[in-house]
Amino acid sequence: LVDDATLGVVIIVQYCVISSVINVCGMVTNFINIAVFIKMGFAEVINISLLSLSVADLGSLVALQFFNICISPWMQTADIPFEAFEVAYLAGGWPRMYTVRVVAWVTAFITFERCLCIAMPLKVKLILTPIRTVYILIFIFVFIAAALSASFITTTLVWKFFPGKNKTLVGIGVTANRKEVDSIAFVVNDIFLPISAYVSVVVCTVVLTVKLSSKAKWRQQSTTKSDHVTGKEKQVMKLVNVISGLFIASYFPNAVVFFWMAREPEFNIDGKYRNIFMVCFSYCFIAESLNSCVNIVVYYKMSSKFKSVFNTMFRLDPS
Repeated sequence: LVDDATLGVVIIVQYCVISSVINVCGMVTNFINIAVFIKMGFAEVINISLLSLSVADLGSLVALQFFNICISPWMQTADIPFEAFEVAYLAGGWPRMYTVRVVAWVTAFITFERCLCIAMPLKVKLILTPIRTVYILIFIFVFIAAALSASFITTTLVWKFFPGKNKTLVGIGVTANRKEVDSIAFVVNDIFLPISAYVSVVVCTVVLTVKLSSKAKWRQQSTTKSDHVTGKEKQVMKLVNVISGLFIASYFPNAVVFFWMAREPEFNIDGKYRNIFMVCFSYCFIAESLNSCVNIVVYYKMSSKFKSVFNTMFRLDPS
């Protein structure tokens, strides 16, 4: 379907140029996000969650950029002591997968927390305190690392001979039980973790959208009834809605690709359909990078406190 020459063009244009430019911009914006959220403090749960999201976004961009550098034609032909593509797969691809899973689950947690604000507006701050939120987010980071650890246990970097290059280089080595472990790991890492997080975000986003719509209609019809959800919380809901909407749109290509991988065993990085796999993931990576890059615009436009702290840090005219 896709020959090697076409794949070479895709790697240069989409991985090495478009994706890399977005990645670098995203690294800068997420460094700024992290600095601003730290400056804002951790008294509010949403600040802690968005800080964690920015950290995960930054990690995914760094890992993806390392992957892009390694698979570039210049690295493939460079006189280096390792096989760049194989090192990219293990040292760039898997860390990227880890951070992307974290992004998904942190986003799911953020949307769920906003739904709790709707369901139990008077109790949510007692249930989700800042310290409990920290524990939950740490659990997300640790749990996903544990889930992905099986693949690292069965795959490592070793010295081996590459006939095509007539050299002994550092490349990927696998254990004897890799196929059995990967059959289970694929279900957990590539189906359950991403799909369940994606569905959770979709469901919670729908709930938030419906609730915000009903609130707007309620304000038009009545000015006397009490409403336990404050204006500030409604603004946060809108911000979360935009973030989750961007996540849903940008990770939809990923969901399609993983569904295809589940149906076609040869559709993977070392299978029969490797080239089309690489082309498809180039679009997935660009979408992911854009999602990680543009959040700063959402925060600045929709959070007055973020905007104020940002302007103060960079000495911008608030007007």
